[in-house]
Amino acid sequence: MEAGLEYEDGTEANIDTGAWLHHMVMYSRSTGKADVVCGGSLGLMPRRIFASGNERTVKRLNSKSKNGVFIGAADRMSLIVELMNEAAESKTLYLTMTYEYVTDLGYKDSPLIWLDATGCGTSDVAAKEGYYELRSPAWKSTVSGTLLLADGHVHDGGVRVTFYKNGQQICNSEQLYGMTSAYQEAEGSGHAGHGAAAGGATMQHISNSGLCADFGTVAVGDELVAVSAYNTTRYPLQIHNGEAHPVMGIGNIYVG
Repeated sequence: MEAGLEYEDGTEANIDTGAWLHHMVMYSRSTGKADVVCGGSLGLMPRRIFASGNERTVKRLNSKSKNGVFIGAADRMSLIVELMNEAAESKTLYLTMTYEYVTDLGYKDSPLIWLDATGCGTSDVAAKEGYYELRSPAWKSTVSGTLLLADGHVHDGGVRVTFYKNGQQICNSEQLYGMTSAYQEAEGSGHAGHGAAAGGATMQHISNSGLCADFGTVAVGDELVAVSAYNTTRYPLQIHNGEAHPVMGIGNIYVG
């Protein structure tokens, strides 16, 4: 699965042209399948199955085994999305989703474990300056299986998301900046000082989120934690109308 953002003519929309896929979260609404971490006994939250920020990371679960996200005939898909336009004029943008799918019943369902600094909150955290860490509440696993894939999601200023199982590090998702020109913003390209660097410099934004694949197992009762590290002296925060934009600290793990 992979999310994208395009203009009407099919060309990519990204930071270099003033457009952001700030974030999106996809849900599968099906009977008896609430979210693994935040569904609760009454199934209060639908099952989260995929998420992406503007880094647009590809999630592939079947590199070594027959695992995927099961979608039944009666399931309904829904999503939340936040886009951002740096320009003064309005734009028409299309959120795109690319799927690779099979109908082979030999594939096994792979739930998404969502570890968030706000627990089961809205994910927004007030930004700070300097080096600091955002720690998710420890989640006691209700599932057993293979740790198929993990990655982190932070905002500008974030440098890594580290995953722990029972206090031991199991994955480190480094956040890389400006690896392509699409993620580089020159002075004056933003609105109201949205993070554009001063003095003609180019400000770099998060372009890649490190992945861990097939990196061990988890058992029922194991405690999982995601710790998101920020260092704003290395990478400045996003600024909107003179104020720091809220940040996030999210770790996603698929279990086979």
